[in-house]
Amino acid sequence: MNKLQTKIEHINNVVFLSIKERTKNLTEEYSKKLEKRRMIIKDIPFDSAFIIRSPEGRQSKLFHLYAGHNIVVRRTMAGNYILKDETNESQHCEYTPFKLKLVSIDETEIYVVEEIRDHRKRTDGGIE
Repeated sequence: MNKLQTKIEHINNVVFLSIKERTKNLTEEYSKKLEKRRMIIKDIPFDSAFIIRSPEGRQSKLFHLYAGHNIVVRRTMAGNYILKDETNESQHCEYTPFKLKLVSIDETEIYVVEEIRDHRKRTDGGIE
């Protein structure tokens, strides 16, 4: 009976604790691997410009994959975004963040070319 009691204590103190540590280490490693692949979406700031991915995709490579310039109005409880279009009208559809693509609009940097004074010449004699 005494030997059985010592074996039970050994199993509880050594074997079960080592199994517990091993499973804890494995779950930590697995969660680290998952965090690398997991896409965490950051909140999109309001009044930022976006284009929307076409729901049907594109019929051929000549068609655009994204359409329109829209501005974020607000975010719903579900995480979708409500947008307004170029005419300041709110759109009826809510868009998931995966369908939106951020666009940078630099309206301050517009250049007007008055004339082209000189062309670059290539080595074969052609003009660029």
